[in-house]
Amino acid sequence: DKRTGRTRAGLNRFGAGGDKGDEYNYCVPETETVSDAPDSPAKVGVTRGANTSTLTIEMTYRLPAGLSSDRMARSDALCDERIVSEGRLTAGVPRIDIRTTVFNAAEDHRLRAHFPSGVAAAVSKADQHFGVVERPIALPEWDPETWMEQPLGTHPQKSFVSVDDDANGLTIANRGLPEYEVLDGPDGAVIALTLLRCVGWLSRADISSRKGGAGPQLRTPGAQLHGRHVLEYSIIPHAGDWEAGGAHVQAVQHLRPMRARWNRHGLGHIAAKGQLLEVESPAFQVSAIKRAEDCDGAIVRLYNQSGDEASTSIDLVPYGGGEVQMVNLNEEHIADVPRIDGKVLVTAGPNAIVTLRFRPA
Repeated sequence: DKRTGRTRAGLNRFGAGGDKGDEYNYCVPETETVSDAPDSPAKVGVTRGANTSTLTIEMTYRLPAGLSSDRMARSDALCDERIVSEGRLTAGVPRIDIRTTVFNAAEDHRLRAHFPSGVAAAVSKADQHFGVVERPIALPEWDPETWMEQPLGTHPQKSFVSVDDDANGLTIANRGLPEYEVLDGPDGAVIALTLLRCVGWLSRADISSRKGGAGPQLRTPGAQLHGRHVLEYSIIPHAGDWEAGGAHVQAVQHLRPMRARWNRHGLGHIAAKGQLLEVESPAFQVSAIKRAEDCDGAIVRLYNQSGDEASTSIDLVPYGGGEVQMVNLNEEHIADVPRIDGKVLVTAGPNAIVTLRFRPA
């Protein structure tokens, strides 16, 4: 990282372990075999453009083809798992965007990408619906006599997961990869991003991570995820935590990149720069911009993603100068919101949702 001089190694290392679980629960086989290196030297190439550079790494992993007949270990039969991973740098963008293509031939396994952070962290911080949730990395002690399920370190996320030690941090953003785990590595926290989880049953009654079945014991061959899969995620190093380092902004820009569309109709002209919505504080995430359900104005919904109370000015540019109301999620009136110096000011606690109705002037 040229901004800080800090170097991180081992990022985007793939690891494939066994999974004898079902579509409800992950379960490691009693005898586990983890494959974390390709079978032969990787092919590496670099492509340079005017504003981008792409590092392409092609690898073939030799993985157990499935589980043994007694489902206690991974099979002796092997298959080839081809992985092509592209890391792209774009001028002016402080992250590394990864596009990994997996040609999956193995069954009953979990493929993850590992990212050693180099920082000591006790909690993970993951984007959720309407906020960021902190979770302890250490697992609670399991009492198999009284607990129905073994506690696991995997958790859900929306657009990113992050770890930090207050001074430095690492955030991994994703597009449609909702599971992560943070492992306690020798040099600090390691973020493990689940790329594929391949199982063959809706429910099994013989897995050790859960007592009994969770649903009908039906075969689900499609859940083995054979074939080609394209996975997209991004590496975002930063100073401080995800908020101070602006990682959440980069994560959302990766999740929802700007799209250009050519309009072949009309003769109108627009300015080189334009803005539909003005939100002054980066603590607030926009959740919705839509026409009101009763067609009376437009609805803007946002929420305070930070861990502290925050304030922001906000305005819907086409409706500038018009009246504004605070409404609930059903778009029912709560209070009129006055404009101060032409701006709409709102304050919200951590993870609080704010919904506004804008009417044109």
